[in-house]
Amino acid sequence: MTATELRANLLQQIQQADEKLLRVISSVLEAVKVEYANELTEPVTEEDLLHLRTPEMSADEYEAALKPMSREALLARAEASNADIVAGRIYSVDQMDKMFGL
Repeated sequence: MTATELRANLLQQIQQADEKLLRVISSVLEAVKVEYANELTEPVTEEDLLHLRTPEMSADEYEAALKPMSREALLARAEASNADIVAGRIYSVDQMDKMFGL
């Protein structure tokens, strides 16, 4: 079954579902999102930041160093970032400057 067929099938089932089933589906999706976030969101290290584009890198070298990110990975990272913000795991610009000696 293709992704399009799966999507259509799921949408049809969701449209016909009662509240209890919708809650179960919602819970499963939330659990899967958390699992994806844990798998796809790797902590950014100082070394990672140091490998970002430097003035001596050409645009082509910079582009070659980039890693493609899927929509799902982007959303998972955004959700993880929001969770960090809510939990108070954030740093000010001044704190980041001090951490990186800027």
